[in-house]
Order: sequence, then C-alpha cells, then structure tokens
Amino acid sequence: MADLTDDQLTWSPKEGAHSIGFALWHIARCDDNYLRSHIQGRSEIWQEEEWSRQWELDLESTGTLLTDEEMASLPFLKKPQILAYAERVWQ
Repeated sequence: MADLTDDQLTWSPKEGAHSIGFALWHIARCDDNYLRSHIQGRSEIWQEEEWSRQWELDLESTGTLLTDEEMASLPFLKKPQILAYAERVWQ
C-alpha cells in the first residue's frame, strides 16, 4: 500500500466493488472489533480514540452493513489515516 496514491486507493473496478483503501480499513476495523472487543475483552480503538468522528461514521460501523451508495460516498479514504488506524489496531 505504501506505493499507492490516494486515487489508486479509492479506485473501484466497477460500481459496487470495494476499493483497496476501503478493504484495508474494513479489515483493520473488523480486527479492532472482533479481536480487541470480543476476544480480548478490551475497548475498541475505533471508539476509545474517537476514530469514528474523524471519518463521520457511527461507533458501531465496521462497513459491513453499508449500502453501495454509502460506501462510495465515504469521506475518509486517505492513505495516512487508513495506515495510522491499521497500524494502531495491529500494534
């Protein structure tokens, strides 16, 4: 991901398909939710550090229930933020 531009991260091969940036965020977000919360019994970084505010999503969102239209309009798919969140989750 380090060599990809923001445009490449948000590019989708067809309508309704997930971008690389969305996929990486979604994987990190689900790890945050399942591993930290459900397995480790710890609070999620998403909630604890208020990442949801930065990305204008609710505290419970993992991206799973978003419609194609909602997914396509997400304002947060910028490489520094995606990487920072993913790195924080996987520390």
